[in-house]
Amino acid sequence: LELLVDLFDQVVVPKKVYEECIIEDKPQSFILKTFLADKVDESQTTYPLQLPANLGMGETEAMLLYFELKADYLLMDDNRARKAAKLNKINVIGSLGFLLIAKKAGKIDQVSSYLDKLTQSN
Repeated sequence: LELLVDLFDQVVVPKKVYEECIIEDKPQSFILKTFLADKVDESQTTYPLQLPANLGMGETEAMLLYFELKADYLLMDDNRARKAAKLNKINVIGSLGFLLIAKKAGKIDQVSSYLDKLTQSN
């Protein structure tokens, strides 16, 4: 999580994503609650998006926030949501892309150890 802050000027999540992250029985929810507490955006932005009918509110809010902030990247791993984001010309990176940026910036020595952690998690 600290790599996000080290690599990017601003880290922001929409309220719905925050709520999804801090559900008490989810792994790492307390850590995420603490880390994201001052990074939550509660604005109600509208923007014409092309979305599949059953896309989650968190993903939808994240795409809207991307346009509101004129963000450089939207960090998103869900494959269906990534396809919708690309359809809307959103610059999407996933966890692997983020790790590659961190390696290129000299913040981590190797990507493989982080990939191992990701593949072992839910």
